[in-house]
Amino acid sequence: MRTMDEWLGSEETGEAFSHCLCCKLPLVEIAEPWRVNKEFARGECVLEYAICQPCRDFVTDQLSEESKEAVRGFPGLL
Repeated sequence: MRTMDEWLGSEETGEAFSHCLCCKLPLVEIAEPWRVNKEFARGECVLEYAICQPCRDFVTDQLSEESKEAVRGFPGLL
């Protein structure tokens, strides 16, 4: 089983995520929740990022209802 440090670290670099993908603010300075998302295909990490809740909400609000419904079909998204 993975440790929390392993989940919070980049599969590519091994370093902990430090900034929001969208606003680029340091995660430790953001007074809102943030999340790390990793998507795996056949045991390989194919997508990974950290995003703060305000940016996640903003990006989600920009999606059409049709797009939101399509994304809901993928576990762990929206």
